[in-house]
Amino acid sequence: MKNKKQKICRNNTEITCSARPAVALLVVLFIVMAITVLTLGYLSKSDTELAAGENLKLKTQLDYLAESGLEHARGLLLTPKGVDLQGNDYWLGASGQQLVSGDDYYDVTVDYNDTGDANSYYLITSTAYREIDSVRIAQSTMAVQIPLNMPAPVKYWKLDDGSGTEVIDSSTNNNPGELLGFGLAWDTGLFSGAIEFGQASPSGNVILYEDTGYGGDWSAEFSGIGTYRLSDIESAGGQDNDAESIRVPAGYKVTLYNDDPPGGSTAEKTSDDNNLGGFKNKTSSLEIELIGGYVEGNAALSATGSATVSLWVCIPVSYEAWGSIATIVCASDDYEVAINDSAQLFIAHVDSGGSDYLAGPLTTAMNDNQWHHVLFTLNSTDSEVKLYLDGELEDTGTSYSDDYNAKHFYLGYRDQSPNEYYTGKIDEVLVYDAVLNQIQVSYLASQGP
Repeated sequence: MKNKKQKICRNNTEITCSARPAVALLVVLFIVMAITVLTLGYLSKSDTELAAGENLKLKTQLDYLAESGLEHARGLLLTPKGVDLQGNDYWLGASGQQLVSGDDYYDVTVDYNDTGDANSYYLITSTAYREIDSVRIAQSTMAVQIPLNMPAPVKYWKLDDGSGTEVIDSSTNNNPGELLGFGLAWDTGLFSGAIEFGQASPSGNVILYEDTGYGGDWSAEFSGIGTYRLSDIESAGGQDNDAESIRVPAGYKVTLYNDDPPGGSTAEKTSDDNNLGGFKNKTSSLEIELIGGYVEGNAALSATGSATVSLWVCIPVSYEAWGSIATIVCASDDYEVAINDSAQLFIAHVDSGGSDYLAGPLTTAMNDNQWHHVLFTLNSTDSEVKLYLDGELEDTGTSYSDDYNAKHFYLGYRDQSPNEYYTGKIDEVLVYDAVLNQIQVSYLASQGP
């Protein structure tokens, strides 16, 4: 086909041109427009993918920060030592926390949900967020429950009885206790009732007599606790192997010995005896001890040997040094929590050869006449012992080792050194045949003031 030609008159001049270049120009324009549209489309798609990538990165960063907040709270629940609890019994959380400086923060809250049974739990909520110029542009929130899983106690002495000599066990195991000795009194406690442990105050002196019926030509009087040798008996007016009766005021225990220094056969007396019977004319020395007050019960522990003892104590300014607060008596050894002559807590291993520290003494003086939560654990798996004060782990030790045949449980009494008694109040005693963890310990400590 031949191209058509067009005539154009300009200033009476005729110009002739072909239509083919115009069509080509239009085609070029269309191609340029298409390329521009496609390019803009690719640019728009690239920007969208970039934004989505940045959002995913931000979400990942905030999720990680929120998880860090959960671990932060969990760690402080498990190990609260050195944390300012601001008058609370567990860490309640904090706001505006940062792992590194910048625009990312997290807030943490901790709530205890008491269901009234072993299903109680701590709820931790952590919210991480990015804040620029005081405007929060993104956030991520996570929450987790930490179950309490509190085991059932094998012994639960509330000490709310108020009268009598029996301590009722409020667990399901029927492990009661018995008040023994002197100087005990039911009193007001932290929760309701408590037992106050005091030192016996005997009235009068121990007196040996030559004859039965508190008669004869001589008598020998001894004032106060101590060991009295043959020379002491003779200085008091007595004679060797010649006593047939004795007076013992309430609150004293007297051990008569056949030998001097004290040894050989013995006879123990905690009250008057007008006829020494088989021990007549056999006393060459004697020992006088105070009988304090204490509570005795069975240990109620399983054969595994692990144990936790939890209780509340209130120790007066004037107290009896080295008094045992609570003692687990095993087959050959005793394990106790006690206070020294500086009123500092410790866990000790006691046997016939003496005693040694397993944990402590702590630095805190306990004789402030205030209530404190005391808890210690004995772990038969790794031989570890732990000592807690007011919910915080204060010291650990090892060398807990026995055949785990626990026989007795005492409050205020040391089985292998009975002349040292606890003075002060005790309330809310719990014994478990398991080792409690920090969260469970914190829960028990949170029940007090």
